[in-house]
Amino acid sequence: MKPGEYRLVDYWRMVLYLGVLVIAVSVPMIIWVRPFLWMKLDDAGVAGMTVFRSGGA
Repeated sequence: MKPGEYRLVDYWRMVLYLGVLVIAVSVPMIIWVRPFLWMKLDDAGVAGMTVFRSGGA
């Protein structure tokens, strides 16, 4: 294969690997950061955040 002669399959393969990498990094980060975000919103007195978080009225 000469330089610049990429096939459509090459792009799909790259997108697949990049998507798996983004999911593998973002899911643990969201799980780790989310509790701190809720604590900040509750401490700031944002109306309704505790009700929204508990799932009831």
